[in-house]
Amino acid sequence: MTDSTRSIGNFGEKVVCNYLEKNGYDILERNYLTRHGEIDIIAEDEKFIVFIEVKTRSETEFLLKYGNPRSAVNRVKWQHIIYAANTYINKFKHKKMPRLDVVEVYLTTHDDGFVSVKINHIKSAYRR
Repeated sequence: MTDSTRSIGNFGEKVVCNYLEKNGYDILERNYLTRHGEIDIIAEDEKFIVFIEVKTRSETEFLLKYGNPRSAVNRVKWQHIIYAANTYINKFKHKKMPRLDVVEVYLTTHDDGFVSVKINHIKSAYRR
C-alpha cells in the first residue's frame, strides 16, 4: 500500500467517523486488529454493534479501473472481518446484535483544490 493510498484511506475513515457520530453512533474502536484481520471502525447505535469496512475511492479513473468500493470486499475479506468481529464480541462480551456494514466514500477533487465527499452507507452488507 502506498503512502498516498494509506492517507486517502485514513481520510475516508475520519470522514466516516464524523458521519456516524452525526447519525447517532458511538465509535468504540478504529482499526481494531486481530491475528486474522482488521476492522476499520467498530461502532454502536441503540440496537446494534456495527463492524464497518470503509472503502474510499478518490478519482473517476480509479473507479473505472477497479469498480465501486464495495466490490473490493470479497469473500476472503468478509471472512477476516467476521473472524475479527467474533474476536471482539467474545473479548468484550458484547450483548448487542452484530451487523456488518460497508461505507463507500467517494472523493472528488475540483479545479480549485476543493474536495467534495459523497458517502454511501450500506447497512447489513454481508450476504452469504
